[in-house]
Amino acid sequence: MRDLIYNQDLVERRPVGITDGLISLVEDSSGRCDEIIQAHHYSHKTTKNRFLSFLINDGLGAIQLGYGIRPKMKHTISTEITADNFCEFGWVYLDGTGRDGYSESVEDFWENWENDADESAEKPKYVWACQENHFAVADVSDITERIADNGYEDFDSETLDGLDELKAAIEKFNEANKDVVSYEPDYGIAILLNAEPCNGRELKKT
Repeated sequence: MRDLIYNQDLVERRPVGITDGLISLVEDSSGRCDEIIQAHHYSHKTTKNRFLSFLINDGLGAIQLGYGIRPKMKHTISTEITADNFCEFGWVYLDGTGRDGYSESVEDFWENWENDADESAEKPKYVWACQENHFAVADVSDITERIADNGYEDFDSETLDGLDELKAAIEKFNEANKDVVSYEPDYGIAILLNAEPCNGRELKKT
């Protein structure tokens, strides 16, 4: 049996946590979660991609929710998690920041910002998500068309020997290099920074 924990202020009564009678999770906006994590996590720091913090049993522990980062390093932890019901961001882009505008994650973006930005600069409200460009892809036509261009008039490259073997080799090459990628800004997806969470998603479609 799980029960909601409520907070009553002058305006409204709203849920701020949950308990099963043994373990309780309660939203924290005081900074205590940060202090606990900084004291006990091996890195002694919190991540800047977090958007919600919970105290466990009134401060015996802490947990924070945040954007998934570096998706290529993550693995699915549940069959209920699919590509259409969760958001995970890797590289992000904002002109004038990071490495030519690119940062490896939201957390990396904030680290670059703190290191490079003027103290008087206004913090950005969003960054652009990035899409992968799988550029290390070959095709048989890349080779046969060049051969035909250098051949005699009306030469038919389909008459060449070994085309099946060449296709198999190229398929093997493409598979071996499928993770060779570059990144390009996706100006259709803006990742809002320091925004209120919306069902765990922080996407703004433009």
